[in-house]
Amino acid sequence: MLCQGALQAFGKRGGLRVRDESGEDVTEAVRREWRGGPEQFDAWQADAERQLDRSVLRGPTDAEAPELRAVGWDPTTARRGANQRAAQEREQADRLAAEPRWRRGRLRDVVSARYVASEINEMLAQALADRQLDLEDVLPDAESARRFVDSMPSADVCVSLTAAAHRNPQTKWTGNDMFDIDALSVAVPYCDLVVTERHARHALEVSGAPGRCGTTVMATLAELAAEIS
Repeated sequence: MLCQGALQAFGKRGGLRVRDESGEDVTEAVRREWRGGPEQFDAWQADAERQLDRSVLRGPTDAEAPELRAVGWDPTTARRGANQRAAQEREQADRLAAEPRWRRGRLRDVVSARYVASEINEMLAQALADRQLDLEDVLPDAESARRFVDSMPSADVCVSLTAAAHRNPQTKWTGNDMFDIDALSVAVPYCDLVVTERHARHALEVSGAPGRCGTTVMATLAELAAEIS
């Protein structure tokens, strides 16, 4: 499945919207009043979104970088965030080493619980509050909690890959591991064909996640070429 817009890669809809000083979306009003009419606004909007997508894909040029840094752009943010998350996984690996029974048993439950706590806790709390519910109302037991996490395709892939890595006590967690898990957590649920390295493909296939997502995962470009020829 293909979608338009760079933000799709981050699980967001994207699309240029116009907001006033209070933050209210006034796109439709601006479109009606646009010089040249709504058609001209649509053309301007499409061009702006196209230019944004292209700039995201190519990144800033050397000439643009100083000006961007002056207004707060920091190209190391993603790397530092990934390294911090990798450090947290190393801490988790130490806890699992101290309690090896979890690696032999309910490792996926441990990883799923950490996923909820670290990735969706705020969203979940807000959704429960909006409906005047407590967590126990919707997740009364362990099996319900498992179904809840696994019903989210990206969460299913993320938990599957993270659990597979923690199952091996020799795993050396790095920032690149976090980038790989993030990318595959989007690609596997939302693409028909995914090409990744052999170890990740094996971990995914063992977990059954590609089958649940209806996705074919390959390890070489030759496999991809054969599939689409």
